[in-house]
Amino acid sequence: MLYGRTIKSVIAAAILALTSSNVLFTPINAAEADVDPAILTSTRWLELIDQRKYRQAWDETSEIYRRQTTYGEWENTISGLRNRWGEVISRKWKSREALDRPPRPPFGTDVMVGFDTEFTNNWRVRETVKTLLESDGKWRVYSYFAK
Repeated sequence: MLYGRTIKSVIAAAILALTSSNVLFTPINAAEADVDPAILTSTRWLELIDQRKYRQAWDETSEIYRRQTTYGEWENTISGLRNRWGEVISRKWKSREALDRPPRPPFGTDVMVGFDTEFTNNWRVRETVKTLLESDGKWRVYSYFAK
């Protein structure tokens, strides 16, 4: 009977270790996230939106992003969402995924970054920001969606 309890204890410990470990679910650790350019770009861009600095956030996006819509349409959409959601209570970085794309201009290295964000009007949102390293060496946002 002792053998059966030992096996169960080992299995329980392994499950606990697997489910509580960030390393298995996060490609880089939190310290590395503080210096990762894609995560930094995404975080700073979202902070501009949090501060309702929509024009500055727009100016920080990729040319690809700006070609998809006009500033007025984008600003109306973003401000409408933010008015509905309220102010940010917390935002936690959750994921970083390098996207494999065929090399085609103007795409180079692109990374999708996910955040779990809580807002004052009882909204919990998964924000996803796609960034790319452009030819001038700067990381810029080229896609944003939330669900």
